[in-house]
Amino acid sequence: EATAENIRRVLLDKEKGILKTVTQDDTVLVALSGHGEQIPVKVDGKETESPFFCPKHAVTGDADTQISINAILDALDQRG
Repeated sequence: EATAENIRRVLLDKEKGILKTVTQDDTVLVALSGHGEQIPVKVDGKETESPFFCPKHAVTGDADTQISINAILDALDQRG
């Protein structure tokens, strides 16, 4: 089920997620289908708009119920 909790567990969890075994020689395809929105968040003390994916049960404007696209990109970048 495409809930925020499941997506975080499978994709973003550093100990149990699928990215833990990925190397720079691998190709990772992430496909998200649905709505998204820009939400104001604080980065280094400054408020900025950040992109989020709205999974099942997401609440509009609530970043805690959505998946940060930047978090996905950062997780992929950390794996090379």
